[in-house]
Amino acid sequence: MNTTRESNPWVQPVAKWMLVAGTLLCLLGCVIDFVPGSGVGWFVVSGGLAAGGTLCRKFWAQSLALTIIMLSIFAGAQDHRYGLRHQEYLQKHSLLQSQAK
Repeated sequence: MNTTRESNPWVQPVAKWMLVAGTLLCLLGCVIDFVPGSGVGWFVVSGGLAAGGTLCRKFWAQSLALTIIMLSIFAGAQDHRYGLRHQEYLQKHSLLQSQAK
């Protein structure tokens, strides 16, 4: 049976490069300090790129891709929650300033 992975010779190299790019973006995103809430887009892109790594034939590559996807989902959700808390803080802070005037 000819599947997409075996019939197209370019799938494996592209999948490996997508996995490498997704891994590097995810690791870099864990080090970069974002504006609160803006890291969500970064981790969506890194998880999306790592999803291409699931097309690799090697088990370690598929495992790494799934790990990066899960890490990206977790980090993106954490950053989203942090952004919401930051927005609430800014709203409270601006209300306190307007009441003091």
